[in-house]
Amino acid sequence: MSHPLVAPLHSGPIDIVGDIHGEYTTLMKLLSSLGYQENGEHPNHRKLVFVGDFCDRGPQSPEVIFKIKELVDNNTAQAIIGNHELNLLINDKKDGSGWYFDERIESDNYYYAPYSRAAYTDKTEIFNFLNSLPVALENNELRVVHACWEKQAIIKLKSQDFNSLVEAYDYFEQTMLKQPEYMALAEAHQHSLDQWADQLENPKANIPYLQAIADYELFLQRANPLKLLTSGFEVASHSPYFLGNKWRFTARTPWWDQYDGALPVVVGHYWRLRDPKAAATGYSKLFAQIAPTQWHGHQHKVFCVDFSIGASWRHRHPDFQHLALPYFLGALRWPENTLHLHTGESWRLHTPG
Repeated sequence: MSHPLVAPLHSGPIDIVGDIHGEYTTLMKLLSSLGYQENGEHPNHRKLVFVGDFCDRGPQSPEVIFKIKELVDNNTAQAIIGNHELNLLINDKKDGSGWYFDERIESDNYYYAPYSRAAYTDKTEIFNFLNSLPVALENNELRVVHACWEKQAIIKLKSQDFNSLVEAYDYFEQTMLKQPEYMALAEAHQHSLDQWADQLENPKANIPYLQAIADYELFLQRANPLKLLTSGFEVASHSPYFLGNKWRFTARTPWWDQYDGALPVVVGHYWRLRDPKAAATGYSKLFAQIAPTQWHGHQHKVFCVDFSIGASWRHRHPDFQHLALPYFLGALRWPENTLHLHTGESWRLHTPG
């Protein structure tokens, strides 16, 4: 039986929840404020939609994943993967994933401890659940994807039959390996890693701009539609910068300024802030000129529902509290087109398009 990577979105009233990043207590507060019962049922027969990035950095990643699985199994919710779930599925041990990968425990403990760890006996169930999810959802009114809606990437996912996300990922990776430029990019990338790997997570390191790492990462992203849809378009940055506890050489771009699709798109991923003045300070510059109640893009048809709850660990960490800002978990209520935060705040949004 084939696994639809672009699946039908529920056609009734829904609440689209932004990136959660292991903040289980906040998730439950939001669901309660939206009127949901513990099993996900709603008196007005609404359903939940989760945009991915359920895990990493927060204190209760396993609890969040099992709650979402429960709701999906109860048919009270739909969920898609984000880049953090994709990293788990392809065994890419990134920052904040020490709850699942033993190799990350030592480096993650300084920033994120204490946090729940997945029991060894639960890892197969977690993997299988995430591997069963789609990458995007759509109906005749709305589209939902973690990072960006790119027409050709969507067509590629629809044009092949796959049994799982990992099978699809492996197929596109094997296709990429056959491209003539891959070997040279991979060799240059490995050479840079051999020189700098032990410094890439050190904020005090004097890291030069590593063009080979940027070129390789951009190639990987654009060659694999799963990476593109869950991470969004990126370009080479002007200089190295430290963000998300590692040095980076590529930067996210506002793909929505070129989006010309007929339907509105809801995404997460981009670390939007409730206060646009705070965004202007550099935490999320993509939204420096965009109000938190505003659909964005040249057609005003894209809305990012990620309000940066994944940075809440800073409030709990004595060395980073001075960098903490107000972070929220948000939900877009559709078709009402209202934004709701876990604090109980809500706003009517400008009409998309």
